[in-house]
Amino acid sequence: MAPYFMPYFTSCRRAFRLGAIAVAAALLASVACAHNDVVPYSNGTKIVTGGHSDLAGTTDELLSVFGYDFGEDPNDPWVIGDPGFNNSSAFTTSFPNAGALPAGALALSVFSGNYGSLHYWDGTGTSAAFSPVASGVEINLNRGSSNLRIGGATASGSLSIATISAAGRVHQHLQTSLGAGGSGGSFTTLGAADGIYAFGATLSSGGLSSDPIYFVFNAGMSEAIHDVGIDFYATQAVPEPSCFALVTLGVAVLAFRRKRH
Repeated sequence: MAPYFMPYFTSCRRAFRLGAIAVAAALLASVACAHNDVVPYSNGTKIVTGGHSDLAGTTDELLSVFGYDFGEDPNDPWVIGDPGFNNSSAFTTSFPNAGALPAGALALSVFSGNYGSLHYWDGTGTSAAFSPVASGVEINLNRGSSNLRIGGATASGSLSIATISAAGRVHQHLQTSLGAGGSGGSFTTLGAADGIYAFGATLSSGGLSSDPIYFVFNAGMSEAIHDVGIDFYATQAVPEPSCFALVTLGVAVLAFRRKRH
C-alpha cells in the first residue's frame, strides 16, 4: 500500500495547489466587486457560509472570503455598511442539506489564528504580503450600541450580530469603520494609509460554529489590487480542501461563472 499511497497523496496536493490557483482566479475575477452578504446556514454539525450579491443577483453555496470597499460615499469615506448577513430562504432553498440556524444570537468572534487580527498590505509588488497593522490602526465593527475593535494584536473579542428569528433566519448589516483606537476604549474614524485591510472571524449560534471566514477591505486601491488581496486569503488562509472538495468547488465555480456572465 505505501508505494501507492504517497504518489496519490502528492498528486492530490499538487492537484489542489494548481487547481486552487485557477479556481480562485476564476472565482475572484467574477465576484470581487459583488460585495456579497454572508449567507450563514446549518448543515447539522456546524455553521456553513455562502454568499449573496443583491447587485449581481448571484448566490454562492460556499464562500469563505468576502471583499468590500471603503470610499463608496465620498462624504464618509472611512465608513461602510458592510459586511451584511442574510440567509433568506430564497438564497438557501437550492443548497443541499442547508438547514436553518439554531435559535439564539448569531455572534462574530475574532479568529485567533495567523490571519485573525487586522492585517495590512500596501498593494505594492507582484503578490500580496500581509502583516499586522501598525499599533493604533484599527477596524471597528458596530451594531447599535455594541462595538468590536480589531487591531494588529487583537486575538479575541466578539460581537452579537443579530437575534435569529424563530424560523432560523437573520438579516443584518454591520457598520465598519477604519481609523485609530485610543485609550479607554475610544475609537476615532480618521481613516488610515491606502491599502488592503483584512481580518478573520468565526460565526457561532446555538452551540454551532463556523470555520474561519475572512473580510478583505479595499481602501483607495484599484479593484485589481483588491483582487490580489482576496486571492491571498482564498489560497493562503483558507484550509486546503480534499481533491474531491476541489473538484466540487471547481464545478461550482464554472457553474457560477456561466450564471454570472
